[in-house]
Amino acid sequence: MKLSVLVVTFNRPDDLLDLLQSIARQDKLDGALEEVLILDNGTTSDYTEAWAFADAHPELKIRVIRSGENLGATAGKNLLMREAQGEVFLVLDDDVVLPNAGDVATLARIFDKGIFRDENTGIVQVRVVYHDTKEIQKSAYPHKRRVPDSEDGPFLTSFFAGGATLMRKDAVEKAGPYPEGFSIYMEEYDLSYRVIDAGYSIGYDPSVTIEHKESRHGRLVDHAKLRRQWTNKTIVAWRYLPLRYAFTTAAMWSLEYINRVRGHPATYLRAWWDIIRIPAVERRSPLGPEALAYLQSVGARLWY
Repeated sequence: MKLSVLVVTFNRPDDLLDLLQSIARQDKLDGALEEVLILDNGTTSDYTEAWAFADAHPELKIRVIRSGENLGATAGKNLLMREAQGEVFLVLDDDVVLPNAGDVATLARIFDKGIFRDENTGIVQVRVVYHDTKEIQKSAYPHKRRVPDSEDGPFLTSFFAGGATLMRKDAVEKAGPYPEGFSIYMEEYDLSYRVIDAGYSIGYDPSVTIEHKESRHGRLVDHAKLRRQWTNKTIVAWRYLPLRYAFTTAAMWSLEYINRVRGHPATYLRAWWDIIRIPAVERRSPLGPEALAYLQSVGARLWY
């Protein structure tokens, strides 16, 4: 399966250049790479060097789509998926690098593995480590009941975490795209549940390690970010899970907000107002019994 590499970039020209250079160092691209699609998502930084590198490497089949405004992460990814020609999408953050020359060729073969072929896997999360320390990035590890381990093998799970993700085109077409109502945060859970309900599984594979330049302490955690994570996760639970999980998700994330933010009571109250209004503005689309049974079988954490 040839890959369409999809990258949404916003004001990270140096990081994008590093990513493109790491792709250019890959072996056996002819049999593995369909194209590289980049969305310039309303950037205001100078990307002259990155675009010059793209022009100088026609073998990478880079195509840049430019937006005059920031469409948000989800709408940007959806735009690229609509444009992509490959059978499999490799969705990368613009601040990752592929450290080994055989990474793209290995990624193009992952869906051929027995566990993923037999279980009709539609999405595979790739192993992500911090670029500076090479430690496993826990926020990019797609299981809440397992401890990340360098000795992990492939396994099935309930969601993907983003950053470096393989998606079968047919799975996305059947399940539908990212939810554009979520400009960022928890969109992966929404798409994961719909992919599972469409008859596919979600997998994790550590045979390729992607290096992410995000600090191991994470991006800046502030009250606005926590509010959006809290409300979006509650919306996902309301849409797809039995009602008890929507209530527990709202309550547990409210405690997380209090613990991590320690202030900004107005934002806290606005979040609760948004959550109280969810039944009036969000339609429920509960997962079917087979999808719920799958979530239980892979040890999904559904309470929050």
